[in-house]
Amino acid sequence: MKALPPAQQVMRLNEQILAEHAIRLDHSAKILDFCCGSGRHVYEHRDHGYQDVHGYDISNQTVLRDTQDAAFFHFDPKGEISHLPFPDNTFDFVHSTSVFEHV
Repeated sequence: MKALPPAQQVMRLNEQILAEHAIRLDHSAKILDFCCGSGRHVYEHRDHGYQDVHGYDISNQTVLRDTQDAAFFHFDPKGEISHLPFPDNTFDFVHSTSVFEHV
């Protein structure tokens, strides 16, 4: 998966929105891309130095750069959002992009 064109990038936008509310994430923040699709925004954050970024979706549509990257992605075993496989308060920031058209 190659770098995203600027019009498809969300990381800087997320950082700007958080900054407007006096919130700054350091690169050790735990981030979840909820309904991650291909995983492009998980990789976008990782490419910019965020270390602990994960994706979650109802099915596996990821385009992995490396087979070891599968550890970053989690999928609902029932193919629906029935249970997130993370304890409460796991993440510092959760974002979701391009989901409303599927709801």
